[in-house]
Amino acid sequence: MTMVSPQQIGKRPESLLRNRPLREAILLTIRPYRMSVVLLGVLITTATLVPLVQPLIYRKVIDDLIAGQSFGDIMPLVLAVAFLPLATVGLTYVYSHRAAALGRNVIRDLQMQMYRGLAGMPLEFFTTLRGGAASARLTTDVSGTEPLFTRVLVAIIANLVTLVGAVIILMVIDIRLALILLVIPFVFRPVSRTEQRINDLLRNQYGTSTDVNTAAESFFSTPGMTLARQSGQVEGEITRFGAVTERLRSVSTTLASYFARANAAFELTFGVVASLVFVIGAWLVTKGEITLGTLVLFLLYVRLVQAPITALGGLRWEAARAAFAFDRVFEVLRATKGRKDTARENSVPSAAEPIDTTLPELVFKGVSFQYKRPEEIAIVSLSQPGYTQTASSGDAADRWILQDVSFSVSKGEMVAVVGASGAGKSTIAFLAASLYHPTSGEIFACGKRTTSWQEHELARHVALITQDTFVLHDTIRANLAYVHPEASELEMKSACDAARLGPLLAALPKGLDTIVGERGYRLSGGERQRLAIARALLKKADLIVLDEPTSQLDAETELLIKQTTKELFSSKAVLTIAHRLSTIQDANRILVLQDGRFVEEGTHPDLIAKPHGRYATLYKTQVQQA
Repeated sequence: MTMVSPQQIGKRPESLLRNRPLREAILLTIRPYRMSVVLLGVLITTATLVPLVQPLIYRKVIDDLIAGQSFGDIMPLVLAVAFLPLATVGLTYVYSHRAAALGRNVIRDLQMQMYRGLAGMPLEFFTTLRGGAASARLTTDVSGTEPLFTRVLVAIIANLVTLVGAVIILMVIDIRLALILLVIPFVFRPVSRTEQRINDLLRNQYGTSTDVNTAAESFFSTPGMTLARQSGQVEGEITRFGAVTERLRSVSTTLASYFARANAAFELTFGVVASLVFVIGAWLVTKGEITLGTLVLFLLYVRLVQAPITALGGLRWEAARAAFAFDRVFEVLRATKGRKDTARENSVPSAAEPIDTTLPELVFKGVSFQYKRPEEIAIVSLSQPGYTQTASSGDAADRWILQDVSFSVSKGEMVAVVGASGAGKSTIAFLAASLYHPTSGEIFACGKRTTSWQEHELARHVALITQDTFVLHDTIRANLAYVHPEASELEMKSACDAARLGPLLAALPKGLDTIVGERGYRLSGGERQRLAIARALLKKADLIVLDEPTSQLDAETELLIKQTTKELFSSKAVLTIAHRLSTIQDANRILVLQDGRFVEEGTHPDLIAKPHGRYATLYKTQVQQA
């Protein structure tokens, strides 16, 4: 899909017919369904022309009856009048059904494009997201575009055909009465004066609606509710939510008032037009210049003219709402297209570079890393407030997290990286798992450059276990199958037994089919970590990356996890990021990270023997604190 600037789309969203960028965006969106749109247009036009014929038949019947024709003479016309509404209903049903199908197809396409685009963003992007903003954009905003295809498009075609057809018929029948319609354009002047105010209110309403969704989604989550209750802020959250809904109520009420004024103006104008037609037409009937049937015909067509003009006037506001939704949807589509994870996108097929079996399982060669600036990765309307403000010199975005880092981890070896908070330890873990990509230097994993692996292929070889294991709100079986969909029940149970989850499964009534709750809150911290270990075993990964997996556990559980990982991963290449130095004393090598560089390397006995070394200092500090 060709992207259109959201600034262009939002420039004049109130006028669907005059907004060229918006028209182009809509046309590009429905291009795959152009034949369906053409057929839809034909059906709508046919269904709209049928009612235009009815007043002509009414005039003929009335004039024939006045002229003394018998009922038998006008029977064909009477049957035609009875049949035409049935035809209209049938055609309306068909085009309404097709319009709804078109709308749902377009919504599905937009949601898939946005979902795929967001899924392809660099991992750093997700640290900028405001809670619930992305899901609101995927649901509320994308769904907000649907009226363009289910109602606005249909209404524009139907009302324009009705309006043009009725005006042409009136001009052909009697140009004098038709000239009375020139009063109608004057009503648009007072309505247009309130247009900008209505547009501002619509934009405000749309933004406030999103705030309501975001506030609810953020609060009604286990972490959000836990924090609120633990902090005594439940009533405060309810009050804050009430303030947001009150803003929405106020804006919506004001909008309704403006819409009511506009509708009243249209009704008043057409009431005047109908009165003028009736008075002048009656005078012309008395003079014998037109028939009574013609007068009735004119009054019917005035109503036919009123309906599309009123509808098109009101349609502007519905089109504006949809335009705001398109503005927000295309902002994301355009941004995700321009800010994709280029390292992932540029990865070459695995066959292009053979696996070098002589290489260690993990190799860092002169790796340096610097986080991108917030404005380079964030989407403003989805980001946390203030996040995308331009950073000043010296901010985190300008700092090198890692500088010229080189090391390797071979099969059967455990290498530990230690250092103070903020030294860059977790960054190394995420680089090793290919979730981040180096600013400079090269990383080899399982015999190839990480950029030479297809993402799904490398994921089978590398297992990352973090301090905060994400657990799906599903069964234990589904959580295990997530990393290995083809795994048998025997394989799953074997992995759980090896990860020391066997007693837990035996105690659960449904075993593997037990639902563990949102983010695994029905499991303890140790159980979640053991589930992560079971996942890694099920993947049969060659490289295991442990990012402080026991930092939030008690000493007993920490020891259990340490023993489990040591036993199960003894034949694997293991990179462990450690905060508690007691967990890595038997590592084959310990790398000490400080200010983005390795300053020491050796075993625990070697490093502890250097009393003034960085490792010895960290160790003494932890022992004293314990």
